Amino acid sequence: MRASNVLRVALAAASLLACASEATPRADGCPAGFALTYTIGCSATPTCRPDTSGDAIAIVFCGCDGQTHYTSQWPPTRPWVSQGPCASDGGTDGGLSCTRPPAQVAGCNTDDDCTSVPRGCYCGARPVVGVARVYAAYATLCEGEAASTCRLGCAVSPGRVAEDGTVLDDGGVVSVRCEHGDAALGACRTYVMR
Repeated sequence: MRASNVLRVALAAASLLACASEATPRADGCPAGFALTYTIGCSATPTCRPDTSGDAIAIVFCGCDGQTHYTSQWPPTRPWVSQGPCASDGGTDGGLSCTRPPAQVAGCNTDDDCTSVPRGCYCGARPVVGVARVYAAYATLCEGEAASTCRLGCAVSPGRVAEDGTVLDDGGVVSVRCEHGDAALGACRTYVMR
């Protein structure tokens, strides 16, 4: 075999080995180090972008499911309509009265890190939200301020509503847990045990 043919065979073998050693795509179709994320809008098509889920900072966004979510992956890995919380009632999510809530007001690692606080300014049934225990006094004060300055101008109704969307008209217990979604840090969220 001539030297030039040997060189060609060696180069071809090396290129095949290089292909075999590359990372194979995950189930979501993104290569390692990337995550399937969405740009703003409920009909947005997801694309692979750098994975930031290991970041320690939680970003708040309103998902297309109408729920406030916390993530360290930005853009998020689910469809969304706006950065910031879904509710704009002047309570612990920021707004009219509490203009500077702690960034991690609902941040948690375990269920024991969480408690719940009823909203002070709201429409419909009274929302009960999850907050980190370390911020419970702040959140209670904040919601009290929101109640005293509420100017939403909408009707309130009896009952309570948890962050899972369940409305309790009479009795019942709203519980809270630490949910870990896209972010390394979880978020305290209320729910009704069924």
